[in-house]
Amino acid sequence: MGGLILALAAAASWAAGSIYQRHAVLPDRPLVAAGMEMVVAAGFFFAVGGLAGEFGDVDTGSVSRASVIALAYLVVVGSWIGFTCYLWLLRNARTSLVATYAYVTPIGAVIVGALILDETFTVSTLLAGVLIVVAVALIVSAGSAAREPSRGDERRPGVEPEHSLEGVRDP
Repeated sequence: MGGLILALAAAASWAAGSIYQRHAVLPDRPLVAAGMEMVVAAGFFFAVGGLAGEFGDVDTGSVSRASVIALAYLVVVGSWIGFTCYLWLLRNARTSLVATYAYVTPIGAVIVGALILDETFTVSTLLAGVLIVVAVALIVSAGSAAREPSRGDERRPGVEPEHSLEGVRDP
């Protein structure tokens, strides 16, 4: 039960952070913002792990080369590149559009698993993938039909709207 509550709290805090980030004062460069988040999170989890006594459970002799490569890939691609892109998107696109990554990512994982690891690809998997793509298409099309042209520029202080009427005289 504690794991379920923790999973729900993690999803809720991710959503709250994504919404808060749109209006928070952050560095202009998404890589710097992502780095700040990762340093704070690493410090927090390092402290919690130390307090929980997890350092004594580490057996460096059982760490394989493949696991080190996998970890390096996750750090570079999953964290540095992926999270930086996510922060950039939060600043430049609607939150509902950015949130579609949660639907599309599993499809990519299934495709990679089928191509590289020869995992089974069933009709139900294909049907689920099609339903996910249709749902994402509906989210994207519904949001773009209702969006005002200059609304996205109001998110960041100091950014002039693309369709500013400054300097235009009233007839």
